[in-house]
Amino acid sequence: MEDDVDEGGSLVLPAPCAAAPVSRRAAIASLALTSVGACASSRPSRDALVTLVQSEPAHLDPRFPTDALSATLARLVYDSLVDVDPATLQYVPSLAREVRAIDDTHLRATIRGDATFHDGSPVLAADVVATFRGLTDPRVGASSRVLVGQTLASVNEVSEREVEFVLREPTGIASLMLAHPVLRARDALRTELSSEPGNERLFVGSGPLRVSSLARNAWTFERRTPSADKPKTLRFLTVKDANTMALRLLHDRADVAEVKPELFPLFVGREGFTVARSRGVACAYLPIRNDHPRLASRDVRRAIAHAIDRPALVRGKFGGYAAEATGILPPWHWAYEGAVDRYAFDPRRARALLDAAWPRAARATETLVFRCSNQRFVLTTAAAITEMLRAVDIRVELRPSELAVLLADLRAGRFDLAMLQAPDVSEPHILWTLFSSEARPTTENPRAGLNRWRFSDSIVDRGVDQGRRSPDRSRRRESYSIVQKRLAEELPVVPLWHPDVVFVGAPRVRALRSRGDSRFDSLVDVSIR
Repeated sequence: MEDDVDEGGSLVLPAPCAAAPVSRRAAIASLALTSVGACASSRPSRDALVTLVQSEPAHLDPRFPTDALSATLARLVYDSLVDVDPATLQYVPSLAREVRAIDDTHLRATIRGDATFHDGSPVLAADVVATFRGLTDPRVGASSRVLVGQTLASVNEVSEREVEFVLREPTGIASLMLAHPVLRARDALRTELSSEPGNERLFVGSGPLRVSSLARNAWTFERRTPSADKPKTLRFLTVKDANTMALRLLHDRADVAEVKPELFPLFVGREGFTVARSRGVACAYLPIRNDHPRLASRDVRRAIAHAIDRPALVRGKFGGYAAEATGILPPWHWAYEGAVDRYAFDPRRARALLDAAWPRAARATETLVFRCSNQRFVLTTAAAITEMLRAVDIRVELRPSELAVLLADLRAGRFDLAMLQAPDVSEPHILWTLFSSEARPTTENPRAGLNRWRFSDSIVDRGVDQGRRSPDRSRRRESYSIVQKRLAEELPVVPLWHPDVVFVGAPRVRALRSRGDSRFDSLVDVSIR
């Protein structure tokens, strides 16, 4: 049966069947509703849309995205020349009225005449030039310095609202570079803007929202253009516990939240609540330390893949609202390659591979450190995977931690296995970021890239480099096909699933939609009854 699709591309979740299991946590939350009459915070104002998030954002400066939530919130404040259409994964104009190619290495962007920053000043070519020069300046130390530096030879002002980009060579990732948020010229060469209370005035972008408050765990943004039927402010409250999140929604103490599957039974079919779902472009995966004495063996990595019952986890943890992954890119991606090696759940095969590459006597005395975040849903999922690995005689110690600590430890190599999620794989250049030899963190450059698993392979390096260099999409697809096949052979990480993105809206919320990349842009269009 096909899902119903509304005009915004969000899917309406069908009600779960009567036999669908309800998690213990969901049952506890449901029982708690009979005894909890109020939450600590007051009801949201009619002028505010209150959105609950499960982690604390760290940075609002778009040049230093350390986590998906921070990058998503920064996108509400800062606009870019081009942006990605979440339905088609194609780049579309945003601040730019148009971007045209002069030749293979010259692009010219024309800025919209009505584009302005929050302080009322126009967005000019000088701001765009300063932004991209700042991104390559080592004194600034922007996270995207490598990407922009590899792509951009120079950027120059042609006229007040025209900018010319000179590329180092023909490339397929020019649009990815142009999708970087634009700052005012006066801010572009500054070091990181600290997202601390009192610094609200520093964040002046051209996006739909301006910063109002950076209070810890309660960031607030003002709508730039008032609208009679829409809230004046959007507040993002950090609520790490899933039960507390559910109670706040159910008791009218919040309006919107992206919820995990353990809470689906509370809201699907519940009168007055909106449940909006989109196919996700994220990928959850199991990183493996490739330079570990045991895990350097491809057969050991393959054994780990065979030991994980992904269909059972998709059913049990996601209620079916996720797609099993064969690689980092989802099946609906334009660059997806499905003809790759696959690893069905097969404990017998896993033990045979392990016995040949890692004798049982050695396995009995060695323990792998499995790192994950301390968010409840991630932790319980990682615990289930831990038991599956123990079932094939792999000793595992699960060590959860705060996300910031986890990422720092992964960069430093303090792990054997881990559980992560690539939040947005719209641009297949993510394969370079995750698997290129150049993207391995080093002592000298700990932020060289996201290849924290220290994987290195000449076929992958050549493929991702060709995919980066080619401006032709069909040739890019061929290059990334080779990369995906090789990654499935070598298995530096075990792809797990592509979770759907599910947002819940309280009864007073209207026009709620979900985006597959989990961005909050659609919240700007939400109305409150």
